[in-house]
Amino acid sequence: MEQETGNTRPPAIWAYGYAFAPPIARDRLGPMSALLHAGHLEAKLASETWEGRFVNGDQITHILVVSDRPDQKRAINFRLEAELNRLGAAYTISLPLRS
Repeated sequence: MEQETGNTRPPAIWAYGYAFAPPIARDRLGPMSALLHAGHLEAKLASETWEGRFVNGDQITHILVVSDRPDQKRAINFRLEAELNRLGAAYTISLPLRS
């Protein structure tokens, strides 16, 4: 049995964001909360990490995503972007940064 040496690194965590310009009123994002929650549950069931959160108050300027990999092509990302397009939201996606 191997002993841990204390040099083991925790798993990599990546963060990226969807930025909105202009900001979106929270009340326009009703289905988005359910999508973010579903993405988190799907990842959890697959023993992965993916969680998205709204940033700011009533006027949302970002969705911050934390994930166990930098890949932005998960099914949840495609569903999220489809909903943003349906809402007519202008958005950009940042490059993933490793924490």
